Amino acid sequence: MKIPEGQTSFTPKEVADFLIAIGRIQFDLFLSEIPLRGGVSIGKVHFDLNQKVVIGPAYIEAYELELQAKYPRVIVSSRLIKELNLETHADLILCVNQIYQDSGQQALYNWDRFGDNGLGKLQKDIPFFIDFLRAKEGRIQVIQDRLDDHVEILNKLTIDNPNHYLKYKWLQDYWLTTYGQALGKYDGKTVRYLTSIS
Repeated sequence: MKIPEGQTSFTPKEVADFLIAIGRIQFDLFLSEIPLRGGVSIGKVHFDLNQKVVIGPAYIEAYELELQAKYPRVIVSSRLIKELNLETHADLILCVNQIYQDSGQQALYNWDRFGDNGLGKLQKDIPFFIDFLRAKEGRIQVIQDRLDDHVEILNKLTIDNPNHYLKYKWLQDYWLTTYGQALGKYDGKTVRYLTSIS
């Protein structure tokens, strides 16, 4: 993403749009049983299309964030706090997520709001990751329509990849912190099944 002509930095909406776009791609890949891991940074980067080279501090940081990701998630750099003239991690989450709150979309996972809902528990080991399960408009309907598919995907990934069990267990916990309470009333059996996988 390049800073638009005449601007010296990105706007919160441009940042939110970029993160939401990545989240939508990640959501669609999840539905295709392709978990995505990555990193998003901000700063100087040089692209040379002729030599097919990408270099610069932002590229290196994004690479290092991806290595940190460990689980199927895209980690976002804390440098965005300064870029948007904010002061705290909570400020960034609020600033970026409020842009699409009317549609129910969310760009960054909100640890304070969703970290522990009694069904799933995510350990807060990083400040930011793209909340791909909330990045897509109308996602609750998609989840309700494809609930059995989601449960099957989560179960299949856990069973078919025993060497990656912790990664997919994290994904199950993330799914439960996101949808467990909302869908428990629709399909308590499914939520009980997911919480029993350990």
